[in-house]
Amino acid sequence: MIVYFSIFFSPTLNLYASIIACIISAFFQEPLFFVRFLYDLSFFLIVIIIIIQNLIFGVIIDTFADLRAEKNRKEEMLKNTCFICGLERVKFENKEVTFEEHIKHEHSLWHYLFFIVYIKTKESTEFTGPESYVSDMINTSPPDLEWFPRLRCMSLNTEEAENTEQNEMKELRDQLNDTNQVVKQLSSQLSELRDRMMEHRKNQQRSYVQRIQQLGNLHNRTQSTPQTAPGTSNSPFVAQRPE
Repeated sequence: MIVYFSIFFSPTLNLYASIIACIISAFFQEPLFFVRFLYDLSFFLIVIIIIIQNLIFGVIIDTFADLRAEKNRKEEMLKNTCFICGLERVKFENKEVTFEEHIKHEHSLWHYLFFIVYIKTKESTEFTGPESYVSDMINTSPPDLEWFPRLRCMSLNTEEAENTEQNEMKELRDQLNDTNQVVKQLSSQLSELRDRMMEHRKNQQRSYVQRIQQLGNLHNRTQSTPQTAPGTSNSPFVAQRPE
């Protein structure tokens, strides 16, 4: 074993011994050998160890930081976003159904997984209409996910429908109030117009009555005036013809 050890390590030991012998001989022969040795050692320490090592460690640290940020982002997305429909947690604030109830009961990930496994294991001859549709979507390459409810759910759709109906009722109520205001304005204008017409008619009747009275007075005056013989005149200034 000692022989094997000497055979294996003898070239290395001889190499190291020769290097050390060269360094010692150069140290005593060259006056600036120690300065050159420190210069070479400082270059190794500054360039190799400090700069390159820091660059390598910086790249590694940045890579791990990016991986950690990506992992946190995925966890945050899974925590605050529904995996099935993609709706965020804020959509369920101040709603009847909370986000936890939604992902647990309405859009449960495990329910969808069980349904896909059920479709895969069921005979195609026993499919119903919806099951045949989903099976065709799943068996395409790549799988078609159009059967997933993207950005919608039954609870929010129901509330949105109720809100839409309430908004429509409010709009109809506002339109009815506006129509009532218009009708009132038209009624007031019509009453004013009717009053004007009645006043105008009364004025016309009054003017007709006055004219009739004037004509009657003129007729009475004409009847009360005495009739004169032809050729005579009632005027005292007219000279009488001699006999």
